[in-house]
Amino acid sequence: MNKDELEQLLKRYRDDTLEEGELDKLYAYIHEGHYPEVIDQWLDETFQNQAYAVHTKDYNPAEVFALLEARIEKKKPIFSWWKAAATAAAAAVILLVVTISLQQHSKPVPINVTAATHFDVPPGKNGAVLTLANGSQILLDSSSNGVLAQQGDARLLKEEGRLNYRKDGILGKGAPVYNMITTPRGRQFKLVLSDGTQVLLNAGSSIRFPTVFAGRERRVEISGEAYLEVAQTADMPFVIQLNKSEVVVLGTQFNVTDYSDEDNSRTTLLEGAVKLRTATQEMVLRPGQQVRMERNNGHLSAKTVDTDQIIAWTRNRLSFDNTDFADLMRQVSRWYDVDIVYKGKVPDIHIGGSLHRNVNLSIVMEFLGANGVHYSISDRTITILP
Repeated sequence: MNKDELEQLLKRYRDDTLEEGELDKLYAYIHEGHYPEVIDQWLDETFQNQAYAVHTKDYNPAEVFALLEARIEKKKPIFSWWKAAATAAAAAVILLVVTISLQQHSKPVPINVTAATHFDVPPGKNGAVLTLANGSQILLDSSSNGVLAQQGDARLLKEEGRLNYRKDGILGKGAPVYNMITTPRGRQFKLVLSDGTQVLLNAGSSIRFPTVFAGRERRVEISGEAYLEVAQTADMPFVIQLNKSEVVVLGTQFNVTDYSDEDNSRTTLLEGAVKLRTATQEMVLRPGQQVRMERNNGHLSAKTVDTDQIIAWTRNRLSFDNTDFADLMRQVSRWYDVDIVYKGKVPDIHIGGSLHRNVNLSIVMEFLGANGVHYSISDRTITILP
């Protein structure tokens, strides 16, 4: 098995030109986990190709899922929604990555689609609002590459879709200068702090930080969700201030989620070590663990989680593992910049699956509708019906 052969098999699969025996060979590559980076790149390139924006070929959806089940779903349970999926206005490649399943009392949800108005929303994109120390703002969506501003002892350099804070000469002794980056709904953004720490902000999030770190610690404030790869500085711990807790870091990779409209905040550790502390508790995490803090009482609890599922958003995926419906729709609201309204009770269903974040909102809603979710769409509001 080799990388070039896999690339050719994927190309011929997309073009529907596989010869006898090649389908089995492609399945073996995917099922055994060979060259996952090649598969990811192929998926991204295919989604960006407008030729696959409509369903033009008679693909067998069950076979499509069987080929990529191990790679995408990691053996999560799914139910029979393929008939509706095959008729959706989407490319066959959509079927490769959209594998949502809904569970209700451990039984499949009956298909009962509610028609929506002809309205669609594109997925979120790269962008944010930068607030400088004097309160002025720069829209990073449309700003040009190059030096954007001088803030204290740091130059702000935008390049390759991210913002870099570069130390400028010898540090002064003046008061620290703070900036803030905010991602509205429908945006995400990456920045590199002056110490080399990399931060990726999810939609509906913000980070406030000094343009240059000085003193005994590196302290930032985060709301919403962010993935961080913290630069190691042993004598200057990295501290994240959340709403009612803080995370102390020495050098690590982790994800923090602290949205004000959710019942808890979550810190998930991939590598290194972090310590979460509140006014009354303190807990040290090991890689692969997640600690939750309940907002109503501040209680901390830890458990082992699938870290790939937690950081799927950083790889342009929405991934769910027995996720409740309200949580799913909060994520949809943030990424597609839409409002969610419930007419009646929130559906008592849970979701398992994976979805590429580069698809339009209509694809997400069509699959939910095909699994018994009643809804209507008007302007930028999705109403979930009884």
